[in-house]
Amino acid sequence: MTITDKITDVKELTTWHQNGPYPVDLLYKTRQTGTKDYNTHNETVLEIQKLLAECKAEGQRFRAYGSRWSLNDIAFNNARLHDNNSMKLRLEINPNEVHPESPLTNEQLVFVQCGTKINQLTNWLEKRGRSLRTSGGSNGQSIAGVISTGVHGGAMKRQGMSDYVKGMHLIIGPDPKDRVYLERSSQKIMKDDYASTLNSRLIRDDDLFNAALVGLGSFGFIAAVVLEVQKIFYLKRYIRKIKYDEAIHLLKTLDFKGSTFRIKEETDDNGDPITPYHFKPYINQYTKKCIAEVLYETNEPPTKPVDFEIEKQLHPDLFRLMQWALDKSNGKIVKLMTKILQNEVFPNPKKEYKPVVGSLGDIFHSVPFQQPGFSWAIGVDHRQIDKAMEVFIDIFDEIKVPGLTAIKLVQQTDSTLGFTKFPLTAVIGLDGLQWPDHVTPWKQTDVEREIIRAFSLNNIPFTLHWGKNAAWEYPRLVDMMYGDKDDEWRKQRSRLLDPLMADIFSNDFLRRVGLAGYERNVHIIT
Repeated sequence: MTITDKITDVKELTTWHQNGPYPVDLLYKTRQTGTKDYNTHNETVLEIQKLLAECKAEGQRFRAYGSRWSLNDIAFNNARLHDNNSMKLRLEINPNEVHPESPLTNEQLVFVQCGTKINQLTNWLEKRGRSLRTSGGSNGQSIAGVISTGVHGGAMKRQGMSDYVKGMHLIIGPDPKDRVYLERSSQKIMKDDYASTLNSRLIRDDDLFNAALVGLGSFGFIAAVVLEVQKIFYLKRYIRKIKYDEAIHLLKTLDFKGSTFRIKEETDDNGDPITPYHFKPYINQYTKKCIAEVLYETNEPPTKPVDFEIEKQLHPDLFRLMQWALDKSNGKIVKLMTKILQNEVFPNPKKEYKPVVGSLGDIFHSVPFQQPGFSWAIGVDHRQIDKAMEVFIDIFDEIKVPGLTAIKLVQQTDSTLGFTKFPLTAVIGLDGLQWPDHVTPWKQTDVEREIIRAFSLNNIPFTLHWGKNAAWEYPRLVDMMYGDKDDEWRKQRSRLLDPLMADIFSNDFLRRVGLAGYERNVHIIT
């Protein structure tokens, strides 16, 4: 049975990291009970369609959210919101459901409902001896949020998380024809009649799929996905000191074999360093102090439970105290706050010299603390990371903010507007505590504009993570990052949605970045 609660006394919501709040007119919360199978899923889909019919009749916008993990208003619309959190079915794929031309077996595929959190999915998979292919730095996001914003992960030889979605069940309106199962035509995954299992019509179209893959929550309601997974594997995690220049050189050249930075346990028969699964330098942008997290893939399971020092250090009371101190201080305390953050957040090579072995879910673990924070993520071609970091660090010579930097490498996305667009993207992330306007002359929005301005002036092609803080209102920002790919994205969205439903699934974020427009002279997919 599926029931929707209509909640009218919630007038505003904020993000997990307390960016906001944003107005809410009406909150829908759909609860599903009964057997864990496609029948329950399909019943819930019909309920979602009733809500869409209601919004359409009453001229209201509709938007879905999960964990509210994004640090901007991409999940909000100042109108009617749907809470996806009870939609967390996970189903095995049967061998007879897989297309004979599929490059993947049923053991490499799972059906996952939109509200499933990554940590829930990871635990479910591990009990079955399987694993996600990659993971973001934390695992509290919902699967639909991961897809919509292009969460990137951090495996050097793998793409971001959204690229392992192989099929999408989309609800694009209230009518029977508005239930769509979408795949690429070049990669058939499920049998043609699988769509009928979902009471939906099948669409196979590469261009449409690639656009919808990072759809910013605006290609309809993502009811579920078919996701590629793999046999469980384990990671061996090392923490080591590294010189800043050496870290940047490795990010640029990937020459681990020729590097003087080596972990003696991770060398080949000739004593040369092995290229890792994941290489992440943590950097203090003011001092250039640098510590590397290095992960190597192994088939050997851990011999004892994983125990991270960082989980002991990250106490919410500390962050509340730091937030209070920032509020009562002037800008002189910002560098002190950054030093405290460095001591508390950077992994400690002395305490963590011995490697830790764990599954993907162990290593990329939950971050339970819900404190006011900001997070910036800038993607650049890894071959320009030295130049990009010179520009980045120059910005913070003048501007002091209470946060620290880390860099990851991710393979190029197949999605039209995925922000890991470079052949190998170096993701420069700076995370920290929100600061009151009086602490420094630079407001957070000022710094976000300065990052864009500095990278543009220095002719460094860049992208910004859709789910992070940024100056999204910056003129022609999306054109600056993606060229004419935004036109292709709008075209594909207009092929799928009729004008009214395109507006219903839009929001202020989409309008602000210039993607809310509708292309009327395109071939509608029927």
